[in-house]
Amino acid sequence: MLKQVVRFFGAAASIAALSLLAACGGGGGSPGATSPSLSLSPSALTISELGTDVDEPIRLTVFGAVGPFTVFSSDFNLLKPAVPTHPAETTAIEIVTGLNESRCLIGTIGVNGNPILAVNVTITVVDSIGSVASSVITIQNSTRACPLTP
Repeated sequence: MLKQVVRFFGAAASIAALSLLAACGGGGGSPGATSPSLSLSPSALTISELGTDVDEPIRLTVFGAVGPFTVFSSDFNLLKPAVPTHPAETTAIEIVTGLNESRCLIGTIGVNGNPILAVNVTITVVDSIGSVASSVITIQNSTRACPLTP
């Protein structure tokens, strides 16, 4: 009788241990783990297509990146990272005027034929463990004359 009780509790302990192991995703590190602390500040920003700051870089701050990180832009024609890859200790990144050499929204027409009043450009940071953080920079159309080149 005592052997049956010991076997029962031994089997129950084994099942519990396997359940815990399965619940945590197996053993070792979890591939694709993300850091909940990765962020980009400010997370949203509105700028004008015109102004004295057009040639000045936009500065964003990265918090919580693990290892080196890479910066991407959803529209390299309007805004792009000054340096796309950074070491982990870097916290400040600069976003500069893109391939158009200006932030002008000239010729940006919506589906209804009217000029687009603003364009969102998403700046995304991806660190070495795959964590992602983004900032949306909205470029406001001034509806005034905007030079195509600075």
